[in-house]
Amino acid sequence: MQQLSKVAMDQWNISRELTSVDSDPDPISADVKYLFDVIITCGLHTSLVVFGSVTNILNVIIFSRIGVMDSITISFVALSFTDFGVEFMNTAERVCMIFSLVLAADEREINVDLDALAYTLTWYAKISYDMSVFITVFIAVQKCCCVALPFHFSDVFTPIKSIVINVTIVCGFLVYHLPVMANQDLRWRFDPRTNSSRLVMWVTKERSILLSINDFGRNIYITASQVIVIICLLILVIKLRKSSAFRRTVASGDESTSKEESSKVKFSTRDLNVIKSVTYVAALFVACTIPSVALAYCRQFIPKFDFTGHANLFLVVFRVRNTFIYLCCAVNIFIYYRFNTKFREETKILFRPFLLRVRLRRDQKEAAKGDEGE
Repeated sequence: MQQLSKVAMDQWNISRELTSVDSDPDPISADVKYLFDVIITCGLHTSLVVFGSVTNILNVIIFSRIGVMDSITISFVALSFTDFGVEFMNTAERVCMIFSLVLAADEREINVDLDALAYTLTWYAKISYDMSVFITVFIAVQKCCCVALPFHFSDVFTPIKSIVINVTIVCGFLVYHLPVMANQDLRWRFDPRTNSSRLVMWVTKERSILLSINDFGRNIYITASQVIVIICLLILVIKLRKSSAFRRTVASGDESTSKEESSKVKFSTRDLNVIKSVTYVAALFVACTIPSVALAYCRQFIPKFDFTGHANLFLVVFRVRNTFIYLCCAVNIFIYYRFNTKFREETKILFRPFLLRVRLRRDQKEAAKGDEGE
């Protein structure tokens, strides 16, 4: 067993630790990377993850208030839980990072290695994100099947089956990441510099091999998820266009469409809204996952594009990729609000007391100004 190398673990201050002269210098300087961390990571990312934590809590509350739980709604609730895990763990990580940047040289006075704690939290966020990826795939697949082959799958995806599948996804990824998590931990270690014990990173010798296997597997299933969701997205878009064309045909008075054709493209308003919500969730996932897939394969095929090579460049790109992940996990509430009538009504009811207080205060201020004018 050995303490985790600073180069391998410290994602936040690694550029300042690498002092060796390289014939192929990092395109991004340590100062630029530090400034990027302060502006993007501490500013933009902190805002996104806090906002995402709040929106996903609201998703769960509002869906639970609605009460009606079909297969898709159950999956949306599960997605809100896992997205909350991503955002909350990254919020805690941001707190560690901000303290690390603020304290800098005085960090040794704290009994916890903040970089090690932040790194550990990223793993819990990573596990939650993987769950979100597969739940999104399940949402896209079930709706795609029900839309493309309604007579075959209309009764397949029941609420009970949806619960079982979502729970299986969560348990499956806990098991998948267990080998790496079991070989790394935070443990107390005596620090002779401060003559006290500190909570620092601990790993086993086998961790590097397990981490390589874990990363390889993640690259495969995230790429596969991207491909599957893109295929489902294309099918859903085609079906939506056909349904829209059918509605225009009916509105114009043309009844030449056969009953068999009309049954395949005719959807109720509620069905159309569900399809649209799934389509937008899938499209958001595809758009925000492209940077992750690109980064994974660049890391595989460009030797120095890593923490131990062009670390500053890699970490800047890594932060940009994280921006899309945090955004993807934060803004589903707007899709639900736009296409789910009950969700929209329950949201208004939930915020009505707050809006009434705001309106009352505004009216009071206007009345006070009117009295002063007289």
